Amino acid sequence: VVLGSLGAVLGVLLVRVDQAVFTRSTVANEVDRVLADPDINRLLVRTITNRVVDASGQDDQRAAVEQTVTAQVESPATQKALRATVLGAYDVLTTGDASTIDISLAERGAALRKELVALDPALDAQLPPADELVRFTRFPRSVLPWGYRAVDNSRSGPWTLLIVGLVLVGVALILGPGRFSLISLAGLVASIAMLVVWLLITFGIDRVIGGIDEDRKSTRLNSSHVALSRMPS
Repeated sequence: VVLGSLGAVLGVLLVRVDQAVFTRSTVANEVDRVLADPDINRLLVRTITNRVVDASGQDDQRAAVEQTVTAQVESPATQKALRATVLGAYDVLTTGDASTIDISLAERGAALRKELVALDPALDAQLPPADELVRFTRFPRSVLPWGYRAVDNSRSGPWTLLIVGLVLVGVALILGPGRFSLISLAGLVASIAMLVVWLLITFGIDRVIGGIDEDRKSTRLNSSHVALSRMPS
């Protein structure tokens, strides 16, 4: 009963995570939903605008730069390229072994750079290269919780584990003398197992979010140092 309950709980978890995280169609639908969120587009615009303004040091042109970046980010070509790039990063995450998960839109970066230089020719010498202008390295593989790797390595047999676990519980109930006590034991073990799984998932998510927050703090701190260094003494 104990082994079967643990196996069934783990099987359910693997099946659910496999469907939510590793199934490409599910991920593609989630990417479409996220890219349709206006807040996400505003975040992209603000991030790229800050990158341009920090590189040029011309904060007085922020409004014009933001308008140009907004038009580029919201264009169908950029949205299509962004979707393809995010799904490409997903492929790297699930099938590759790269140390970081990069999102780089070199072609759209070249188009944006061209528009910005047309806005102010002086930016040509100040902006980063096109492949760096719209590039994000936001997902170091090192911050992935160990549970991700455990699930990834166990994806081949989640249904088998679930069925075997249920069969073990069924056999125990058939053969056992105290069926009610065995049912109670199975429920207790399953509840404890789900609690442990929930704690592990929560810990993993907190670790990932903590890593991203640290990265954001570092980015803001670096931007502040750049701004302060440009202030007249």
